[in-house]
Amino acid sequence: MSYEIPPQLHHKEKIMFGLTFQQLGYALPTFLTTFILIFKSGLSYTISISISVLLICIAVFFMFFEGLQKTKNLIRYLRNQEIEVLSKELKEIINIEKIENNIIIQQKSKISIIEVIPTNFKLKTEEEKDTIIANFQKFLNSLDFPIQIHITSSQVDIKEHFNHTTNKTKEKILQIKDENDIKQLEELNNSYNSFVNAQLSNVLNRNFYIIIREKDNIEMQSTIVDDKLKSIGLKTKKLETEQLIKHLHNYLAQGKEKTLNVEETKNVAHYLYSPEKIKFYHDYYEINEHFYKTIAVTGYPNIVETNFLDNIINSKDNYDISIHIEPFPIDMTMINLNRELQKQQSDLYTDTKKGIINPSLEIKFKSTRKVLEDLQKGKQKLYNVSLYITCKGKNKEEVTLLAKKVKSELDSVMIQNKNPQFQMIDSYASSIPLIQNKLNIKSNIHTEGLSTFYPFSSPYLDIENDGILLGLNKNNIPYIKNIFHLANANGIILATSGAGKSYFTKLLLSRQYMNGCEVIIIDPQGEYLAITKQYNGETITISKNSLSIINPLDLMGHDYAEKRLSLMDLFKIMMGEINELQKSILDNAIDLTYENCSITKDDYKSHNPPIMTDLLNTLKSLEKTAVHQEKVTYRAIINRIRMYTEKGVFGFLDKQTNINFSKDFVCFNIGFMPKQVKPVIMYLLLDYVYMRMKESNKRKLLVIDEAWSMLQTAEESSYIFEIVKTCRKYNLGLLMITQDVADLVDSRAGHAVLANTSYTFLLRQKPAVINNVSKTFNLSQAEKEYLMTAKQGNGILILENEHQEITVIASEAEHKLITTNPEEMSKITEQETPKPTRIIKEDEKANIDLSKLVYEAKGLTILQNNVLNNHGYIIKKGHGLSSGPHSYFVKQRHPESTEHTLLVGLIIKEIKKYTDKIQTYQTKKPDIIFTNKVGQEIALEIETGKSKEKHEIRTEEKFEQVKKEYGDRAYIILTDMHNFFSYKKYNLKIIGRNQIQEFMKLQFSGQKNSVIGETFNFIDYQESSQ
Repeated sequence: MSYEIPPQLHHKEKIMFGLTFQQLGYALPTFLTTFILIFKSGLSYTISISISVLLICIAVFFMFFEGLQKTKNLIRYLRNQEIEVLSKELKEIINIEKIENNIIIQQKSKISIIEVIPTNFKLKTEEEKDTIIANFQKFLNSLDFPIQIHITSSQVDIKEHFNHTTNKTKEKILQIKDENDIKQLEELNNSYNSFVNAQLSNVLNRNFYIIIREKDNIEMQSTIVDDKLKSIGLKTKKLETEQLIKHLHNYLAQGKEKTLNVEETKNVAHYLYSPEKIKFYHDYYEINEHFYKTIAVTGYPNIVETNFLDNIINSKDNYDISIHIEPFPIDMTMINLNRELQKQQSDLYTDTKKGIINPSLEIKFKSTRKVLEDLQKGKQKLYNVSLYITCKGKNKEEVTLLAKKVKSELDSVMIQNKNPQFQMIDSYASSIPLIQNKLNIKSNIHTEGLSTFYPFSSPYLDIENDGILLGLNKNNIPYIKNIFHLANANGIILATSGAGKSYFTKLLLSRQYMNGCEVIIIDPQGEYLAITKQYNGETITISKNSLSIINPLDLMGHDYAEKRLSLMDLFKIMMGEINELQKSILDNAIDLTYENCSITKDDYKSHNPPIMTDLLNTLKSLEKTAVHQEKVTYRAIINRIRMYTEKGVFGFLDKQTNINFSKDFVCFNIGFMPKQVKPVIMYLLLDYVYMRMKESNKRKLLVIDEAWSMLQTAEESSYIFEIVKTCRKYNLGLLMITQDVADLVDSRAGHAVLANTSYTFLLRQKPAVINNVSKTFNLSQAEKEYLMTAKQGNGILILENEHQEITVIASEAEHKLITTNPEEMSKITEQETPKPTRIIKEDEKANIDLSKLVYEAKGLTILQNNVLNNHGYIIKKGHGLSSGPHSYFVKQRHPESTEHTLLVGLIIKEIKKYTDKIQTYQTKKPDIIFTNKVGQEIALEIETGKSKEKHEIRTEEKFEQVKKEYGDRAYIILTDMHNFFSYKKYNLKIIGRNQIQEFMKLQFSGQKNSVIGETFNFIDYQESSQ
């Protein structure tokens, strides 16, 4: 699919001599100056000609080569080759005042950010692709405010998932006593974490964001964008406050904590989220020893294919993409287009009169006219669009090489581009996620043309940390999902022989078990015995010679009426087709058989159930009293039932149930069971397990391998359908494995499972069945081709409506556990188990008491920094009571100075080591009043000396009042001893900052204040003058 992109509609009308008005503005003064120099100046001919040539060259530069703009850029570059965190230039770019209520607040605007989870566009059918593009066009048409689509690249980070798997392993270990089993679980967890980490070492993730700047109402704008994106089929999430903090801190400040080594600043948010320093060069810039170069798109070909950005987005290289989209107001667009058409038509008419053919202007005229017609019909809108690709590298050479690669990729699709020169400060501003297009390199594109930019077309990191690794997607990004979060946890694995379905199934079971899920397997071939043993699970073998068996007449937790209905389904499997008369006879015989064992609908729990011989005896008794016409039917039923009694071929079923399991990994091995009776055993096991699973709400996974051939005899079984439909209610997932899609589509049981399945894993398929598979799962042509040529372990995972290309991977320890290759199994030996990695996740939630005046900046998290900024704290560098200097967050308390508040806060912290009986004031009372150990109130007045001269009368009145009320229990604490004589006259004892801790220790030693006053070494004249 491709769309036309119109040429630049803005046309500079030519006034005379083929020059525009602006060009004439440079040409005429140059001509006049040159004329005067040559003919009127009186200078020598050589000098006149030299100056004239120089002036003409300058004029040509300004007329035809954007000389004015380039000169401005050069001057700005020379002035700003390096900017630091608190510089005016960087403040104008970042301009963040607060982050709160899920909004970034700037000085004159607000910004919200929505994260978009892309889908796999390539795997969609043609109809689905058309629908997606049509809905994307509707999204674009709904915009009447500018947005920025920002695509970032970063290292894949799944630490939260590793923390989860480690914690689950610890929970498992607590339930195990055997040291060898504990070592194995630890080895599996460590091997898994190390292996996945190694796989991700050189893999880049891309995150997709839409940044919205407030026009009318930021919440309403965000809702519009969110709703329209969801209508496309995309998952979205608006970044909340904590996520915004993390995103901006990681992107702008590159995740680096500030030292907070600053004297004082009120621009706390800007300081926290801005880089320390940026160095600008003529065509690249440097931040924290990382290098950046921006490629700006300047023009497009007439026809552009949809998703032309795919090759760039899907590249493994390290760069960010920024798309600025600014809708034209419709009313102004109409007016401007009419003006453009008039100017273009005027120039065409002039050229025609002169006999000049101008094909490019003719194309532009037709394109402008078509755009105007589409706008008038309401089909499309017009947008100013800017596309910037910012290459990132560890050094200049690396980023230069990557920029050449990007330019080459754009050139290959005929997209014009350039690396802006001497505009790196604007390149930086235009590339960060704060929706400011400082480079201003725009192209006017209509809705259809802009839809070819659709960027959400390739899957990247979208994980559920409490899920399991299902594989790597086409970009080698981990695909981690929790199937129990889906509509239901039922799944299907479908593959031809040798495609890797057993390997994947065992890997899935292993990871589900390690994730805290109970596993129950119905194993018809004995394939899962080894993995059950490895996990110290229970293997229950059911065969004609085994002690373990299920009595078909056992109620197994059913109530009486429910069991009788279940038996009707079971007898269809045991006896084949039965007619209505046979059903009636069986129902009556069953009722009497249970009654003979004292089991009725009112009392069915306290007695042992009958066995098949009991049912046979009841049928024989009824046969004797039956009318002649019924005897033939009775005889047919008796003959079939006899096969399941003691003397019959399946007499091993004629026993009381002898099955019990207590572990959370259980395998029912029916590999030795005669194939003729396997469907019966299958039904009984399903019934038994299902009833057991209903007793607990713990997550459980029931696996049925190679089971469809057994279930087909039960295609009329409503009870089987009931299990499939209701297992979610009991937190149970059903996983079916089969080789042939015909098993699914040719039976009612198959249709029931298909209708109630949330995930399907399709591995390699044979050409003979691919059309059936495609029809059943609505696959695209690309998916069909992929499945026919897929390597072992590669396939397509369908998770509800989401399709992903998946590569199955396993760690070394997992591979040893699940491999089915005989040669590999023979080579596997015991290996030393590494010690478990203890990963402890710190709680990043803010724990801030906003009543405190002071917080030492060192050790605070970025979230805590943000909270303090949002509540009026500023950064202040100052001395502590015994050390320093340190950086502090200080609460502003007008009219007090920051230094005054800092010392008040530090003293309060010191006093609270001894007592909570403390009060602070900002009135005529002392700054701090506390009660010492003997119950005396002590008054402290903190003085910095900064306001004394300004408020000298008020200060004298305050000290007189303090002396009158507290006498010798009042003290002055001076921060600057140069002010000693200014306060000595008030006849109050003076304490220095470095004496406060010793003074407090004495006040809470049990001594009276009068004793302390006589013995404490207060500041005197000699000390202050030294």
